[in-house]
Amino acid sequence: DALVALDATLELDADLQPTHGQLTAQIGTGAVHIATGTVPIQHAVLVLAGTPDLVTIDTAQVALQGHDGGPVTTVQASGSLRRDAGRLGLTLALTLDQVAFADLPRLWPAGTGSGARPWIIENITAGIARNAHVELGLEANSDLSGVALTRAGGTLDGEGLTVSWLRPVPPIDQGQAQLRIQDPDTI
Repeated sequence: DALVALDATLELDADLQPTHGQLTAQIGTGAVHIATGTVPIQHAVLVLAGTPDLVTIDTAQVALQGHDGGPVTTVQASGSLRRDAGRLGLTLALTLDQVAFADLPRLWPAGTGSGARPWIIENITAGIARNAHVELGLEANSDLSGVALTRAGGTLDGEGLTVSWLRPVPPIDQGQAQLRIQDPDTI
């Protein structure tokens, strides 16, 4: 539910087969419906370019406002999708500058995150997550069967955390933490 401006170019060969294209989407203030929730956005931009065998995310950025007057959370992505001999390969890098844990119920849509979302929202009630950087690699058959996570890594820093981890034990207050993803099997 937002205004979207699209600009697209497509280059064709002599047989009218696509050889290169670019898509730019500018998204204004509004909301995106994901699963059973909505995420309010201030603005977003997406620029994709590529050929039939390689599409790159040149720019992907979304600005989110958790609460009125609060800090803006910026999420950025870059990556590529490659098609080769009946296989698809996706590389994706995601960054997040900051997000207040108190804003997560509004910014993390209900119906996503499996059991992690309810646990985090209920048990980490204050603090800021900063400097998130995650890199992922996925491979699949061209029909999207056999999807496999082939590479994962990244970090996320937390500060000023209030964490209730074992009720009725008093919560950790003003905690600091760092989440490290070392590979697809190790956090």
